Parts: sequence; C-alpha cells; structure tokens
Amino acid sequence: MAKTSLYRYFRSKDDLVVAVLERHETLWTVRLLEAESAQRAPDPDQRLAALLELFEEWLRDDGYGGCLLINSLLESRQRSPAIGAASVAASERVYELLCRLAGEAHLSEPRSLAHQLQIIMRGSIVAAVEGNHAAVEEAHTLALQLLEQRPSQASRLE
Repeated sequence: MAKTSLYRYFRSKDDLVVAVLERHETLWTVRLLEAESAQRAPDPDQRLAALLELFEEWLRDDGYGGCLLINSLLESRQRSPAIGAASVAASERVYELLCRLAGEAHLSEPRSLAHQLQIIMRGSIVAAVEGNHAAVEEAHTLALQLLEQRPSQASRLE
C-alpha cells in the first residue's frame, strides 16, 4: 500500500498500530479465546479450563512469535501513549473475559482468580518466546490447580 493511501485512512503510524491492536483484540479475544472455548466446553464450569488449554496450544504452536498486545506495550509505552493505552485496553478485555467466565462458573472471588490467571498467562507468553515449553506446561498445570482450589460460591453456601 502506498503511503498516501495509508494516510488517507490513518492520520499517523500510531493510529494504524492502534487500529491493528483493536482488530487483533477482536479476533484473538472474542473470536478465538471466547468463541473457541465456548465451543470446546458448552458447560460454563469447564469453560475456563478449555480457554487455558487453547491458550497453551497457541503458545506451543510452531509459528508462535509472541503476543502482539504485550510486545506493543513494551516497545511503545514511552514513545506512544496511544499505542500503550490500546495495548492495556486489549489486555483488560482478556481480564474481563476471565472474570466473566469465572463468574459464570460461580467460582469464588472471580476478579482475584482472573488476576492470578492473567499473571500466569503473561509469564507463559515470556516462557514461550524463550522457547521454554516445559515452563509453559508447568504454568498450564498451575492455572488448572488454581481452578481446582477455587470453590464455587454455591458450595461455600452449603
């Protein structure tokens, strides 16, 4: 695409990157993580585990090259507040998805669980970039253990 065509649609390179991040977030969070985990696990009690399985598969893919959201945040936070904000917003939507799925499964303290899972997911991303698949597998196991340890709100009321 010629620069003149590009700038007809986007005022700056930063605007283009923000648009790419927003599109990626829609495709990755909504279409891949959310839709695919729902397809794999129609039961809300199993959906978070399915999402974690899907996430591990993504990290183990031979073509895995890192996370666009995290890479964009780290590479541009100081240089471009707009790109940093778009990266953080997209990451926040992943957190919101984790919260919602934990809530639908009636797990206790869904927001805390979502934070813990997201920390594990971020660490897994770094491990995958390093090529440390054993750490990715261990992180997946740790995340599943968190789910198993989290009682449902219904069982706490009994």
